[in-house]
Amino acid sequence: MAYTLVNAEDRAAQFPHIPTRSDRERLRTGDYAKVVFDNGAELWVHVTLNIAGALCGRLVNEPMVDLNYGATIHFRPEHVVDIEHVRNRRRDWRFMR
Repeated sequence: MAYTLVNAEDRAAQFPHIPTRSDRERLRTGDYAKVVFDNGAELWVHVTLNIAGALCGRLVNEPMVDLNYGATIHFRPEHVVDIEHVRNRRRDWRFMR
């Protein structure tokens, strides 16, 4: 399962509304983070771990050939383009696109 994530900070013009760096660093277990893959897919990940900015989570979309729903994704705050904190969650993530 090889994948490459886009550094959203390096592409600020493409992602002008990314959350602040401090908000992205404060992701915690149970939150959701949208990350962008090198093929352009923007996918939601359910955060399971954050140790000093090294994040891990489970993919909650099924859009890619090499990755499936529930695949483990390792990422950092610079890969995050959107956040949904668990306390704000009102969506059914099984149907996210």
